[in-house]
Amino acid sequence: MLRLVVSGTTDSMDRVIPDPAGHNPGRGGWIHPPCLDQAIQRRGFNRAFRRPGPFDITAVEQFVTALPPA
Repeated sequence: MLRLVVSGTTDSMDRVIPDPAGHNPGRGGWIHPPCLDQAIQRRGFNRAFRRPGPFDITAVEQFVTALPPA
């Protein structure tokens, strides 16, 4: 499982970053990395962070694609 946190805003979008160590402050959400696409389709970030969005998840996508295959 990978912890994600909202870390400020960019271009009026909430920026979501990976927090693998679990030390960043703020409301976090957990995701199983292979389920990222499903979380996007089902608006999982909106529920996890209790925010309407939109979310900039570029950093999360880059982190997940850099992980070794499960």
